[in-house]
Amino acid sequence: MKKARKFDPDNPFPNYDEKNEYFNDANNICQYSLWKLRLYDLCERYYAVLLREIMEYEKNHNTNFNKGMVYANLGVSQVAQGKIDEGGIFQYIEGEYRR
Repeated sequence: MKKARKFDPDNPFPNYDEKNEYFNDANNICQYSLWKLRLYDLCERYYAVLLREIMEYEKNHNTNFNKGMVYANLGVSQVAQGKIDEGGIFQYIEGEYRR
């Protein structure tokens, strides 16, 4: 993440894919292992920890990253487990807006 460019929602990256460059390798690890094995409970834990680590890094380095795909993958892993009404993803998002 040290080399990742800061995300500014008022001035988004010209190339859409650039906003997730910092996250792609970590995402691929989960996608090509846990997802393929349908270990959705482990995927949920993976993305929850990843999200916490990203947010901690942002806080400690006064930066901001686009976390949309992290939130989305966390939510999809919850839905895959039938956690439709649990609302875990919304708790993360609400915490993000309150910081």
